[in-house]
Amino acid sequence: MLLSTENLTKQYPGVLAVDNFSFSIEKGEVRALMGRNGAGKSTFIKMVSGLEAPTSGTIRLNGEVVTLNSPNDALDAGIATVHQELNHVHGLTVAENIMLGHWRSRAGFINYSEVYEKAQAALDILGERIPLHKSMGELSIAELQICEIAHAIAYHPRLLILDEPTSSLPQDEVERVLNVVRKLSDEGVAVLYVSHRMDEIARVADSVTVIRDGRAVETNRFADTSISRIAAQMIGGKDEEAEQFDIGKPGDEIALRVTHLAAGPKVRDVSFDLRRGEVLGIAGLLGAGRTELLQALAGIAPMQAGGSELFGEGISGRNVRELIRKGLCLVPENRKAEGIILDLPIRQNLVLSCLSKVSRAIGWLDRAGEKSISEASRQQLDIKLASLSDPVASLSGGNQQKVVLGRCLNSGVKVLLLDEPTRGVDVHAKQQIYREIAALASRGMAILLVSSEYEELMLLCHRIMILEHGRNTGAVDPRECRFDDLLEKILRVDEAPMEQAT
Repeated sequence: MLLSTENLTKQYPGVLAVDNFSFSIEKGEVRALMGRNGAGKSTFIKMVSGLEAPTSGTIRLNGEVVTLNSPNDALDAGIATVHQELNHVHGLTVAENIMLGHWRSRAGFINYSEVYEKAQAALDILGERIPLHKSMGELSIAELQICEIAHAIAYHPRLLILDEPTSSLPQDEVERVLNVVRKLSDEGVAVLYVSHRMDEIARVADSVTVIRDGRAVETNRFADTSISRIAAQMIGGKDEEAEQFDIGKPGDEIALRVTHLAAGPKVRDVSFDLRRGEVLGIAGLLGAGRTELLQALAGIAPMQAGGSELFGEGISGRNVRELIRKGLCLVPENRKAEGIILDLPIRQNLVLSCLSKVSRAIGWLDRAGEKSISEASRQQLDIKLASLSDPVASLSGGNQQKVVLGRCLNSGVKVLLLDEPTRGVDVHAKQQIYREIAALASRGMAILLVSSEYEELMLLCHRIMILEHGRNTGAVDPRECRFDDLLEKILRVDEAPMEQAT
């Protein structure tokens, strides 16, 4: 057995995160680790990656007990991890980040030719062509994810741990990652694969372990189990019925009108109308300009041409605060970097976009108002927490995402921009977010939804607009379009002209 754990336990103050977790994985095996947000997956990964010390229990490598006091200990033992939250140095180049931690030097000088050569070799394994001299700060989140995987591969690990490696990737990029996993497995590398995307697990995993409430529920060969059984084990034996979401019918009033918008190098010419009560999806391949479009509309990135109107009123300035005041708010793709302040209490994060509602006067905070608003958000969105006074960093990824959504809703938003709102969110929390999106639309909120999970767009949207190289090439009605048809149009297999989105 390459790696095994016996009764591994992690106790935090008031929380038993991992409870006597016993686990094993063999050389060349691809093991899926599945569970809801908060089930203990990330804590377990941190312990076998050297980031957290177990409260009790043992970790064995090739039968020998090991103590992993740091990530370097884990790397030296042959364990490399790509964590769910991206870790990189913005100011360094792609090559420097990929080889970060093992730069070679001669007489005190870094051997840059070797750094770039080995970084390129790691990218070649992934089949990617990201410019090595490019700054990490210039990359999209999908490109950052690819560089994280390349960084781990550069260590030539015996065990590669991938925590939600495709959560930020569009459909066409996912298969590349799965191919890399298969190749590494064929070469004898064990892969622990954490994902909420059931279709990926079915295509890549040899076996699956379900974790619930910090405990191992069951481990099976994937061929001997089923998606429905896994889902039932994740939620405690009760199989949740597939939910149909009533998103209502859009109204006639145009909430957001965008005309020939251009922004940055990726958004070239985009026009559409978004009506009150409508969920308009945006689909496209990596680099199509989806995130950049939402950032321009939210005032984060400048518009270079064209414009937008909110309820018939032209938007002259691009001030984020002013746009929030007018009723337009963004749930960003990268929640930790752009959506919340990790060290602030949960209650303060929930009122960040509506401080005027909880201010008695300039500089004075109404604590009772803050408590009332944050408690209402907790109940509405079913945010799982110990106390509203805890830092938001203490929450699981899914609950952090609910805080970001709650912050926007508390601002009085009328036009909600959602950029990958269920990235890295478990099956149960995803259903809760879907339910909230449907309820908001039914109550008349206009929603612009970017997602790399095209099934998500088919499920929630009235229309799906397709972006290609910064231009909207058409729109489809998910009620009259099969999933395969949508994917075909996105991948440009069908070159027939489509109706322009209006």
